[in-house]
Amino acid sequence: MSKDYLYFILIVYIYNDEEYLGALHRRVNRHMKDNISILLDYLWHHYEHWVAAGELSSLLHVSTRQIRKYVSSLNENETSPLVISSNKGYRLNSAQQYLAYREKGSQNVETPQTRQNLIIQKLISSQDGIDLFDLADELFVSESTIENDIRSIRKIVSSCNITIRRDHDLLYLEGSEKDKRRLMSRLISSDTYDNFVLKDEVRLLTYHYHFWDFRKNLADIFSRNNVFANDYTLNNTALHLIVMIDRIRNACELNDQVDFTPFLDSQQYLVAQEIKQYIEKNYQIHMNDAEVYNLTLIISNNTTMIDYSFINGSNISSFIEQKYIDIAHAVIHNVEERYLLDAFDEEFIAKFTIHVKNLFNRVAHNYYAKNPLTAKIKATYPLIYDIAVYIAQQFKENYDVVLNEDEITFISFHIGSYFENNVQSKNKLTILFLYADYYSIHQHTLEKINRHFEDKITIKYAVSMPSYQPNMLHADLIISTVEARFPQPYVLIHPFLTNKDMALLETTISKMLSEKKQTEAERFSI
Repeated sequence: MSKDYLYFILIVYIYNDEEYLGALHRRVNRHMKDNISILLDYLWHHYEHWVAAGELSSLLHVSTRQIRKYVSSLNENETSPLVISSNKGYRLNSAQQYLAYREKGSQNVETPQTRQNLIIQKLISSQDGIDLFDLADELFVSESTIENDIRSIRKIVSSCNITIRRDHDLLYLEGSEKDKRRLMSRLISSDTYDNFVLKDEVRLLTYHYHFWDFRKNLADIFSRNNVFANDYTLNNTALHLIVMIDRIRNACELNDQVDFTPFLDSQQYLVAQEIKQYIEKNYQIHMNDAEVYNLTLIISNNTTMIDYSFINGSNISSFIEQKYIDIAHAVIHNVEERYLLDAFDEEFIAKFTIHVKNLFNRVAHNYYAKNPLTAKIKATYPLIYDIAVYIAQQFKENYDVVLNEDEITFISFHIGSYFENNVQSKNKLTILFLYADYYSIHQHTLEKINRHFEDKITIKYAVSMPSYQPNMLHADLIISTVEARFPQPYVLIHPFLTNKDMALLETTISKMLSEKKQTEAERFSI
């Protein structure tokens, strides 16, 4: 660095011009980063050889003392030194470490989306703002590129009631903590669908998390407490909780005044307390009352106390309020009339009613579940999505419930299952498989039956004999390893399949399937 340049900085200090001073500091920092990059490249080209301090000093036109500072800066955040030194000079510690260091830097500029995610993460994490020029230096792009990124980011964050404020060269993200978390969850879940795989390139979380391990532990807690969630809502819950943990670890907490009265007697509140203990123990954080309240809301909006597999039209009124049953029936009746569809069966209505109740509960709490398949469903199954949109319109017009595209896609899953089951019901038998509850030895038998008759049957239920409730589980044929009196056609087999068992199944299934197809044909005959 020249004496004239240092003298100019001194003059600026004397006149206390903060704007000039800030610009000059940024220029000095960029100059330093450029020199560090040159130093690394030079050492790489002389890999496995020592490079004298004087040689590097001449190359960069700085003192040997400054070279030591550059090396110290390079090694500061590394687990082992990137550059090592001796009385012979300097050299790279290992080629592998150098290449990993370079790759880590280059990943930042791989795509605009990756870069913008990183900028958002920095904005969310910073209370004091981030410097636009420092961002450009760190990401190896121009200031104009960062400004273009900021314009794109403004549009992204506005959907979550968040704004970006610029004060000279400093950028600030302004919005509530809840909205910032909502933004993070939305961006992470839309970034990829293996979705919910928290890949490093997503770069919206400060710490690394093993998503599937966390999800499994969450599912275990739900299971112990008889709380039910499907794969999508379980993923959503896990993602929201990981974002919550990451924010608390960054000293960004919710501080609302909360009232637990509506939840104190609920199973979801008890589950929230168990999850709180698990999180505090494993992530060394403390969850205040506002965080526990928010955790309880997340659980309530993504889970149910009702086991879908045991609900049908005859018992649903024991689990769900009548108003939701009436809404589901009315909406589906209108769908049948508008699209000239065969009647939806009671099993479909029961499951759809549970969905309606959970959906109305989410809307009441201004919470919407993220669905990573929205774009794919819209493009691939337009009729199914159109029916779901029609259902959403009914909710809006008749019940003042407004749904976003993700919630509409969840409805399309139900409609898709109707069409799939209709096709299967015409061409296959549905099977209820009953077994003795003993060391899961039934699993091999069930897999063998399913594999052998896969083009003729659909295993609708597989339950242990102690869990069997005849009035709740219905199928075309019961296959049982336990002898009992059944209210519908059945085949009794041995716990370990014999050739006679397979022959009996073949005869029975073929006969019943033929009768079913004949009945179906007669329905449409003139």
